[in-house]
Amino acid sequence: MAKKTDNQVIQVNTELQKNLNAIEAFKSEAVQIAEMCKQIIVNDESTLAIAQQNLSKATSLVNSIEKHRKEIKQPYLDATKQIDGLAGEISSPLEEAINHIKAQVKNWEIERIKRAEKEKAEAEAKLKAEQAAAEKKKADNERILKFLNKTLPEWFKTEFAKLKTAKECDALVGYINTELYPEEKMGEYAGQYREMKSNYIGIIELKKQQFISAEFMSDEEKLIIKQKEELAAQKEALAAREREIAAEEERIKQEKIAKELAAKAEEERNRLAAEEAANKTTKTRRVWKFELVDKSKLSPEWTTIDEAAVKAYMSENKESLKDGQIINGVKFILDITVVS
Repeated sequence: MAKKTDNQVIQVNTELQKNLNAIEAFKSEAVQIAEMCKQIIVNDESTLAIAQQNLSKATSLVNSIEKHRKEIKQPYLDATKQIDGLAGEISSPLEEAINHIKAQVKNWEIERIKRAEKEKAEAEAKLKAEQAAAEKKKADNERILKFLNKTLPEWFKTEFAKLKTAKECDALVGYINTELYPEEKMGEYAGQYREMKSNYIGIIELKKQQFISAEFMSDEEKLIIKQKEELAAQKEALAAREREIAAEEERIKQEKIAKELAAKAEEERNRLAAEEAANKTTKTRRVWKFELVDKSKLSPEWTTIDEAAVKAYMSENKESLKDGQIINGVKFILDITVVS
């Protein structure tokens, strides 16, 4: 025999049906007493006595139904306990095994995340060091080029204008050869620097020759000296122009290096992100949680711990959040769930 509910059919065995029939036997009496009770209106001593009499009948019948219900149900409850106990006994070691595997997978994923974060930090540090080195080289070259293209020429022009004797010429040549900025600090521009000093010394030597032989030189010799000075000036002007071109080339070169480093940094970040996505342990789910650790540091937006706002923040920043990170007095915790 079967008993049908709205959406399913319940299989009923003979013993259960017998027990259900025993309770069913109370139905007609229960309906009769219920209808009688509902029609009673207490308005005097007689109707009060009738009401109390029917109340006793109704209460007694309810107690009888409840007693039968418990008696009929008890064997099934005992059977259910036996079933649950046996199933639990069998499932218990499996559940322990499942929890063990989940713990192992979770620990593996945690360690993998740590390794990935370490690799990312090392890569970012390396890129930062390369960018810092490039910036330093750029600043050094800019400083050297400024010295070669402006500071040194202006210095020489001022010092050359002060020369009055051959002895002063020798002193200036000596200073250039021994005390002027060291060549080893000129880096890749040491050759240009050496050439500039050589040209300056040549100009000073011509000036010295003028001081020594001015009274004894013929007009032809003076003309030759003048032509040599003009040639030296032209040579210096040409060298200055070459230095300007070199400075522009260096600027373009450094801009290209900066762009290449920026592109390299972006490429490395994308590579690490792709590796992180590809290497993520399957059947794991990351859930960010939070707890308040310092109310005094809450931002105005989070003063009342608007969970929706904090959860929205976690959702928007889940790729950059760090496990245990505290922001505005709220600690963010990464919980890894292993899916069976």
